[in-house]
Amino acid sequence: MRSFFRMLQIDGVIRKNPATTVDFPKRWKTLPRFLSADEALKLLDGNSTVRNHVILELLYGSGIRVSELVDARLDGLDMERRVLRVHGKGDKERDVPLSGPTVCLLREYLAGRRSCSRYIFVSESNGRGRPSDQLSREWIWHLVRKHAKAAGLGKVRSRTPSAIPAQRHCSKQTD
Repeated sequence: MRSFFRMLQIDGVIRKNPATTVDFPKRWKTLPRFLSADEALKLLDGNSTVRNHVILELLYGSGIRVSELVDARLDGLDMERRVLRVHGKGDKERDVPLSGPTVCLLREYLAGRRSCSRYIFVSESNGRGRPSDQLSREWIWHLVRKHAKAAGLGKVRSRTPSAIPAQRHCSKQTD
């Protein structure tokens, strides 16, 4: 409406734009659909490599953001304190707590990892048989979709990686 009346004002059809004082209703923002506790457990129970399992476990168990996960570095990991230091939104540093099972999975993954990258999670191969570097957010999205589909979780396209950590805040987790 505002654009229409602005055009009429520019063309000289009207002198004053009556739409400038009108408050228009705001569009509703829809929240992502979150996984239930049972759905999250199905997702975590799927057959997977150790790396993929620890990625899914971290997303669910710690509430870490996908962008924080792909940028997580080895120098930010403190397994004794069970904490992962990450750079979040606005380049702010924060410590993400790790559960006991997540620390065990991380130890297993890091013991078998062939890369000397500074990033914790690296691709297993770059297509030429050599370890590559940092994973991408898109790759994590693909991993979540693949495991959600294998677990029979229905509308895979509506699932986002952010649905996993958000679920963590709605259910209790015990070590």
